[in-house]
Amino acid sequence: MKIKQYYDYLKYILEHKKNVFKTCWKRKLYLHAILHDLSKFSPKEFIPYANYFYISKEKYKDEAEWVLVEKYE
Repeated sequence: MKIKQYYDYLKYILEHKKNVFKTCWKRKLYLHAILHDLSKFSPKEFIPYANYFYISKEKYKDEAEWVLVEKYE
């Protein structure tokens, strides 16, 4: 279900931004804290990343196995 993939990826981005924000704020990097990874929210990046990281592993299972075989040959 794509909605769940998008929601899970959104949670991941927000958690990442929260952690970066805290670290940057402590180091007085206020602008960087706010602007860091804003592009991740654009549809151009958001949709492909969500599909890549949160798609069913079964869909790419054969491809993943092939990559492992190539890597160790």
